[in-house]
Amino acid sequence: MKTKLDRRQSALTRTDLLVLVFIILVLWQMVGIGVTTGAKRKAQRISCMNSLKEIGTAYRLWADEHGGFTPASESASRGGWSDLLTSVEQGENCWTNYAILADELGRAPKLLVCPADERVAAAQFLTNSTQHDPHISYFRNNSNLSYFRRPASVL
Repeated sequence: MKTKLDRRQSALTRTDLLVLVFIILVLWQMVGIGVTTGAKRKAQRISCMNSLKEIGTAYRLWADEHGGFTPASESASRGGWSDLLTSVEQGENCWTNYAILADELGRAPKLLVCPADERVAAAQFLTNSTQHDPHISYFRNNSNLSYFRRPASVL
């Protein structure tokens, strides 16, 4: 006696095939996201290190123009900010160091925020104008700064 094979039991249905394809696509997407995230983090680290290199170059340029002294070792009368370092709020004034280096940084405050940081880069360095556009982020405090600043939680 021959037994008849039921085709429905031995093969995948359209629904089974769609579910299988969906599962494969989801897994592929998850693996792709993991690879992309790692590459993104690596690119951010490289960009961050490049910004630090440019900041170091800006310090050297400034020092060359000021007898080998950095902005932190020069008084305000000589273009530095050493006077502010004796203040209790010296950590809050860290941004002035970079405002002094604005010309050496190429007038680009974007360098001062690491791409991996959630802070928003300032559109411009501090201006002496009293009228400011509320839609533009100006560089006038530590909120637009990732590097070499005292964290708010440290006293």
